[in-house]
Parts: sequence; structure tokens; C-alpha cells
Amino acid sequence: MGIRKHATGRVVLFSIVLFAIMSVVYLAAAYWAETSSIDAQREKMFTNQQDLVDTERTVITSKIDRLTDDLIYVRDSLKLNTADGGDPSSVIPGWIAFADSQKIYDQIRFIDVNGNEVIRVNYNADGSYAVSADQLQNKADRYYFSDSIGIGEDQIYISKL
Repeated sequence: MGIRKHATGRVVLFSIVLFAIMSVVYLAAAYWAETSSIDAQREKMFTNQQDLVDTERTVITSKIDRLTDDLIYVRDSLKLNTADGGDPSSVIPGWIAFADSQKIYDQIRFIDVNGNEVIRVNYNADGSYAVSADQLQNKADRYYFSDSIGIGEDQIYISKL
């Protein structure tokens, strides 16, 4: 009976040690699997965020390119109409049509080197119109004038968004 008790004790001890080892192995495997899953999710989230940033960059770049093209059109229309000493106001009908077709510009202005508005076309839901000469203003104290007056003829100033 003493041997049997001793053998039973060894079986119990062996079972406990085996259970403990198996538990540690299972917990280590579960921890590794969970960590791997979290890392994979984190990597997928990072990739998705990077894709979103890249898409937004493309959208913003496209919009800025469109605005730049529109600005060049407005500038070139003024140059063409005043190249031979023509009256700058001759661009007004074209600028009104342009503002009406684009529907995104509240104002299109020609400001001289002293900051005086020479032409201003306003846009609203009822359509675009040229502001009368007596309502034109001096914009010399505005940041967009002071920041842009010193740039080159073929440069474009974009203010902070």
C-alpha cells in the first residue's frame, strides 16, 4: 500500500507539472497569437491611414492645380486685353461669364501696385456682376496684398488655408 500511495503521488505530481507546462505553453501561444493579430491590425490601420493621406494629398493637389489654372486664365485674359494699352475693364464680361460658370469664386479682383481695386467681379446666387468704380476699395493693408506684391510676374501666391 505504501508503494501504491507513492505511485499515486507521483502520478498526481506528474499531472500537475504536465498541466502547468501545458498551461504555460498555451498561454504563450495565445499571447503570441493575440500580439500578432494586434500587430497585423495596427499595420492594416497604418496602411489604410497612409492610403487616405495619399488620396487626400491627390485631391488637394488637384484642387490647387485647378485654382492655379483658373488664376492663370484670369491673369492671361487681363494681359491679352491690355497688351496694346487697352482698357482693363474690357475683361469684365469675360470675368463675369467665368465666375458664373465656375460658381466657386466670391470675388475676382484686379488690384494695382498701390493696392487699389481696378476691377472687382462679385459672385452670388443671383449671378455675377461688376462692382461700380465708386465701390472699389484700397486693399494695400490686407495681408494678401502685402504678401503677394513682391512676387515675380509668373509666380503665384497661395495664402494659408
